[in-house]
Amino acid sequence: RVTWDAAPNARFVAVSTDQVFDGVPIHKPPTLNLYDECAQTNPQNAYGQYKHEMEQELLSLAAEMNKSSQLVIARTSLILTLPSIPADDQTAGKAVRFVLGALKGDEKIVLFTDEPRCMSFSDDLGAALVELSNPRNRAHGLLHLASDEPTNRLELARLLARWLALSDANAVPGESKSSGLNRPLDLSLNTNKLRSLSLNTKVRGISERLLPLIQLAERERS
Repeated sequence: RVTWDAAPNARFVAVSTDQVFDGVPIHKPPTLNLYDECAQTNPQNAYGQYKHEMEQELLSLAAEMNKSSQLVIARTSLILTLPSIPADDQTAGKAVRFVLGALKGDEKIVLFTDEPRCMSFSDDLGAALVELSNPRNRAHGLLHLASDEPTNRLELARLLARWLALSDANAVPGESKSSGLNRPLDLSLNTNKLRSLSLNTKVRGISERLLPLIQLAERERS
């Protein structure tokens, strides 16, 4: 309210999460949930519940102030940051550091194959959020700001291993549903609305981002 009172024409861009959904598989595998922006929310953890409440409060406030066309709530998925220098793990984001630590460690680690996520990269997301904040941008309401490539952490590990010439022997496939951890399973997102906006920024998935790096690295090593 303070923002719009001070700058009536400002756009308000908030960041939410795929964790507002419960991830219970709707279909039999391999068909994915692919939640769209209108799908029923049902958060299963405190983080998802907080973001769900934020969404509802912002949507209500924007409607009350007749600012719905100036509000974007961007739901992201698992956000990845690659190391700025391939050999420097500390410049990578948390999710990537975790996987690299597993690949380089002495012990095997189970990576779940039944938790599809539309992973994307922090620099792509940052650029897309800047575009969405532009007053000329027509996006409003809920928006799934994620890649259109549902994948899992095991596939991420295998691609990172190929890029950095590491063994993926420590990355063992497993299933979240039998782990006893009670985590959301299928949080795959429908990104049709995002594609319809024709942003200049492409929110890339792990294959589109990592395969060119793998090809370049393999040429340099050959």
